Amino acid sequence: MSILRRQHTIDDYLGAYTKALLHLHNLDAFDELKAYTIKHKLYKEALELYRYQTARLNEIMRLYADHLNSEFKYKEAGIGIGAPPLPLVPS
Repeated sequence: MSILRRQHTIDDYLGAYTKALLHLHNLDAFDELKAYTIKHKLYKEALELYRYQTARLNEIMRLYADHLNSEFKYKEAGIGIGAPPLPLVPS
């Protein structure tokens, strides 16, 4: 088991979910990171991690919008309140 994976496992066990999310980012385990983001509702943290990677940022924004939509926060889901501005560079 790699050091980053071990740190993720420990932080997850201790309830340090934001730190555990960062370890997944450093491992470049994007699919696992998306599932972890949904499970622990770490959308804003994930958006911050991918602010300079347009394609992945858009995927996280979609997950966040779906989450807001499921909580009947339609206005926020539609305009992306709380999300960082999208980069001007096309993906």
